[in-house]
Amino acid sequence: MKHADKSECVEALIFGQAGFLDDKKVDDEYIRLLKREYALLSHKYSLGASKLNMAQWKFLRLRPANFPTIRLAQFAGLLLQQKNIVSKIFEAVTYEELKLLFSVKQSDYWLHHYLLGKISREEIAVLGEMSIDNIIVNTVAPLLVAYGKLKDDSLYLERAIMMLQQVPSEFNFITRRWATVGIKSKMAFDSQGLIELYTNFCSKRRCLDCNIGASLLKPIRK
Repeated sequence: MKHADKSECVEALIFGQAGFLDDKKVDDEYIRLLKREYALLSHKYSLGASKLNMAQWKFLRLRPANFPTIRLAQFAGLLLQQKNIVSKIFEAVTYEELKLLFSVKQSDYWLHHYLLGKISREEIAVLGEMSIDNIIVNTVAPLLVAYGKLKDDSLYLERAIMMLQQVPSEFNFITRRWATVGIKSKMAFDSQGLIELYTNFCSKRRCLDCNIGASLLKPIRK
């Protein structure tokens, strides 16, 4: 946050710590700038020991718009454009406020590159609505619940539930399987519940530990 007024510093810290600046095969003016900045900041804050390896990042079977490099660039944009992001998350009271909060744009370089040194033929999209919904469901809601429990304040738990009731349902192979047996979800609150049931009961064959499973399996009384 000390450097959140300079995009080159924030991006140097993020991509340097992620290990992407160690690749000596790629080189352009932007990369050289990040490497210079990271060398200074890494020494200043003794960051070398906590740096990741580039090989730890997964790119296989991902569309370029979902590459870790693009997501890191969007994260940098979030830090640069939304100061005190955590406080703003706790202050947000509606789904629309959160959507606006995460509607950020990555820097110009990452609008035209999906990897360091790799120019994209088409302009790369900014963080989309589905990605923002995914962040709200899988990051913001759990954060609000954890903070509410820490502070013993039910307001944050209620806000998390309200957010999940405003976000459209997730669509994946689990929700599709539920739909085939007539159970359809309309909101993320529903789909999260169905995913929880499937993960912790259905896939583990814990039918008798589940009220739904037990009711289906119990003998029919005449």
